[in-house]
Amino acid sequence: MRLRTLIHVLAAVAAFATANAAGRKKDSDVDALIDQLGAPKWRDREKAQSQLLTPDPDFSKAVVDRALQVLTTTQDPEMKIRLTDLLEVIVLRDSFKGEQGFLGVTLHPVIASLVPDGPIVHTVGIVEPLAGYPADKAGIKSGDRIIQIDNKICGPAFGVPDLVAYISSKSPGDIVVLQLWSNGIRTEKSVPLAARNVPSDMSLEQRTELFFRSWLEDHLRDAEQTAEQAK
Repeated sequence: MRLRTLIHVLAAVAAFATANAAGRKKDSDVDALIDQLGAPKWRDREKAQSQLLTPDPDFSKAVVDRALQVLTTTQDPEMKIRLTDLLEVIVLRDSFKGEQGFLGVTLHPVIASLVPDGPIVHTVGIVEPLAGYPADKAGIKSGDRIIQIDNKICGPAFGVPDLVAYISSKSPGDIVVLQLWSNGIRTEKSVPLAARNVPSDMSLEQRTELFFRSWLEDHLRDAEQTAEQAK
């Protein structure tokens, strides 16, 4: 019995060691290929970029993680372009579902609102939540005002069109965090988006561009914060 247990333990240790070695090799391969994106010869750069686009999920994840790290530090313009192009292909291939996220509200343009005992904030007003859609299900009501969605603060530079575009760049099932001014109280709601099944003025090209731009902004910010914390 003890011998059998020992054999199982040794097998588990061997499997763990093999997996770790494979992971280290994968990371090493990714690092080498990303380094080649800055190679002197154009042919070598193109070959490396092609090899980084393998459909293997684990390899792709390693590519994305490393590409984001390098993007936050490199000063090489061509490297930035190649890494961004690489990320766009992988992210759209693996994450873009083709459907737009939908909150289900009609909106009023940005106005300045005075918060009691606080600063003046800019808000987007909710005219009416559509029955049965995410905003309605989350208890958002007519007259509520959106102060912020995720890290996007409403204001002159982020109004109704920007808010709609941001939500549309998400996929059904994605969760957005809304900071709201409701009945004189500041509140927060996490709302899972539905699929948009009403007409949209956005083309597929515009939707993919918005989706990737939003994804890149969020993930670059996270990568920069991680790099700062590691210092």
